[in-house]
Amino acid sequence: MDQHVPTSTRERRVAPPTTRAELLASLGGGAVGALGLLEGPRGALDPVVLLAWLALAALPAGCVLGTVASSGARRAALRVLAPALWSFELFEAQVLGPASGEPLRGSLGLAAVAGLYFFGIAIGARFSHRRAEASPLLAGITLIALLAAALAPVALGGGFRAAGPARAPASSRVAGLLLDVDPLVVVLECAGVDWTHRQELVYRRAGVEWVERRPWRGVLAPGVLLVVGWTLASVAVRRRRVSGAAGFPENPAIGA
Repeated sequence: MDQHVPTSTRERRVAPPTTRAELLASLGGGAVGALGLLEGPRGALDPVVLLAWLALAALPAGCVLGTVASSGARRAALRVLAPALWSFELFEAQVLGPASGEPLRGSLGLAAVAGLYFFGIAIGARFSHRRAEASPLLAGITLIALLAAALAPVALGGGFRAAGPARAPASSRVAGLLLDVDPLVVVLECAGVDWTHRQELVYRRAGVEWVERRPWRGVLAPGVLLVVGWTLASVAVRRRRVSGAAGFPENPAIGA
């Protein structure tokens, strides 16, 4: 039957991913998270620094896994491997690292990080059918977008100036919206850290005192982020499997 399929169509199909590729991508995501345990402003093993690093690294790491992920119960277990490793790293940091000045709800912050990671899997699975080898490019673009989202409130308030007092942002409504989608703000506020006032040299001069917004608190925000992210990742991976099934039937040895 393959002779009736145009060559260009065969080239666009995605070969079934292997368990080894998914395992390596998951372990790689866990290893990338461990970089947040290195020396920080308050020394090594700082749980706040770790959560801040994971807030930026989770989505790109998920993109990489999403390009090789496939559906099935056994494969789904690999999707939670990196968040499980991050939870161990966070536990180590909270036990052995410097004490935080405020109560740290690490489990809620980690739930928000896992939600971002699953969103990354959904993005990777959604676009990998066009070019499966583009995972590094997807991860790079996602990281740049996250950095832009994190720094946009600062730029809006003039926070990049070398000196000068805090000033009101050009639009407090836009600044509040940018803060609400800032991955650093979302993750660390879910963890109970007042991130916008903790970084005075950055966010204070972005004009946060003039922005009326409610911080991300409680279990609802990280819970919704986690559930929605997992659902989108599952749907995206399943849809890619269905779209590629005609050209590449799943290998029973590696399927679910």
